[in-house]
Amino acid sequence: MSNQTRHQGEKAESSIPNWVVYALLGSVTFLIVNSIQTALLTILVSGSLMLFIWSYLSKPIADIQPPKEETILDKNKTEKTTWKNPSEPNAQRKRYLKSLNDNHKRAA
Repeated sequence: MSNQTRHQGEKAESSIPNWVVYALLGSVTFLIVNSIQTALLTILVSGSLMLFIWSYLSKPIADIQPPKEETILDKNKTEKTTWKNPSEPNAQRKRYLKSLNDNHKRAA
């Protein structure tokens, strides 16, 4: 019956004060913006992490080559560090090393 007695142009009075409505709207808006910001931050961090992982995984793999086989010349190379060793125990080897050293001097 009370609805019939009201006129169509009148507004019903609310028992909730305006400041409570504004505070609730502000709080809800803040929570929505905060959740969007947190979601964007989470997406940004996870995206940068995925980009780092993707760039690391997309690097070319190094080709591992088998060790080079030594040729006969490589196997028979003399150690040049012993050339200047005055305490060579084998006299024949000492003469041989000296002759090698002399051949290099003649070539230069």
